[in-house]
Amino acid sequence: ILNYVTIEYAGQSTLGYLHWADRNVALMVDYSNAKLDHVTITKSQNQGLWLFGSTNVITGCEFSQCGGNAIVAEENSRPTISQTRFVANGTLAGGTPTIAMDATCVPLPSALTFQDNIVSAVNIWGGTLVSTAEWKNWASNAPYLISGDVSVSEPATLTVEAGATVKFKKARLWMEGTLKAIGAAAPITFTSWRDDSVGGNTDAANDAPATSDWKGIYLGPKAGA
Repeated sequence: ILNYVTIEYAGQSTLGYLHWADRNVALMVDYSNAKLDHVTITKSQNQGLWLFGSTNVITGCEFSQCGGNAIVAEENSRPTISQTRFVANGTLAGGTPTIAMDATCVPLPSALTFQDNIVSAVNIWGGTLVSTAEWKNWASNAPYLISGDVSVSEPATLTVEAGATVKFKKARLWMEGTLKAIGAAAPITFTSWRDDSVGGNTDAANDAPATSDWKGIYLGPKAGA
């Protein structure tokens, strides 16, 4: 457990070559369920926190002024993140999403604050979801940003929480499993990453959305509930 800890001015290249890649990050949690309680990670040159195959409880934390993503998750990481602030992250490469993960990772967020991040978004860079999961709302100004093709295998069910915004950057959602997107309580929107009318500015620019910005959604023969 890390309790009331500050990690600052880290992120020099590279922490280590782990799982086939260099990890440029202030804190990496590798197949560990370590609890982070009131931890501040700030002013990392690159990423703030990297989760690999980990299911952590992250409570009352702050991620600020990280050059890259505040949190990166891979390999079926499923953290619970609550009462946490994300402030002024993502200055590298013209704008880096605040959160980034592959499709196997499905965090459980609640009571989060996103403020002054360059690209305030939860980026899923692609992959295949093989177990039932829910894309929950992170914050009204932190939509999902799908930047690589995402597939959901049978018999998994993907639920998109009411009120969620899911933006796509030249990508698709391919459903062989079941898709549940019920927006009666609050509308659900699937749109372009350039669409600033919902979820805020997620392209770090002022480009207008256009037809063919993204591929679309495929519902296979068994995709119904």
